[in-house]
Amino acid sequence: MEKRIPDRLFALTGYGDFECTCNECGMDCCSGWRIPLEDSDRERFLKEKGLWGIKLRLSIKKRSGICMFNPGSGRCPFHTKKGLCSLQLEKGEEFIPFICRRYPRIIRNYGEFAELKLDLTCFHAASMFLRSSGDIDLFPYDSGKLSGIERICLKTEPRNDEPEYLADLCEVRSFWVRKVSGTGDLSELSAVLVLFLDFCISGQNDLASGKKLSDTETPEVDAETGTGKDFLFPPDMELVHEMLSSDFTHEML
Repeated sequence: MEKRIPDRLFALTGYGDFECTCNECGMDCCSGWRIPLEDSDRERFLKEKGLWGIKLRLSIKKRSGICMFNPGSGRCPFHTKKGLCSLQLEKGEEFIPFICRRYPRIIRNYGEFAELKLDLTCFHAASMFLRSSGDIDLFPYDSGKLSGIERICLKTEPRNDEPEYLADLCEVRSFWVRKVSGTGDLSELSAVLVLFLDFCISGQNDLASGKKLSDTETPEVDAETGTGKDFLFPPDMELVHEMLSSDFTHEML
């Protein structure tokens, strides 16, 4: 069932200013990645006639039940030597795969509200984020500015089945963003991130035992030992693995 676009939209700092730099980007999203295809993409491509139809049919591969371009994570077959998309140049932006039109936008519809962010795997989005790192927040976003692909994403994202859990997560996120924003140097940031890791582990355990996330105690910095101040920079791989595997999330947050 198609969803309506929520009345309340929030976008991360800089979201509305993003524009793909195409072949001027220091990195590109057309190589080193698998490009999965939606059913609608595959159906559209298979209907194409002539030489482009042949190229498209030869480029579609199936791996683990998923249709995609470049399953070996090499260069997209439609990525030119000049760093542009030949498919888009020839057929237009509306014709290229859904994921290519959406990336690097992350758009989540939670029913009562929606959030629009940028994926930091995009080199340009990451550089924008770093340049504005002192003022990162979610701000109200005008629905009149929504593009066609944004409207599609907002109407088709999975619904929110756990509103109470989502509300707890939003509150937790806001708390820890404020904590990180208030740090003055790497030592303070290290301490806060270690406490955040402890909180994630405790929260995960509380949820597994049937408690609510709002019941999880928030750890504080030990004034005497300065817990975590000499811990995170640079992190070792064991710590990175622990941080990546010890989080908890709502399915769409």
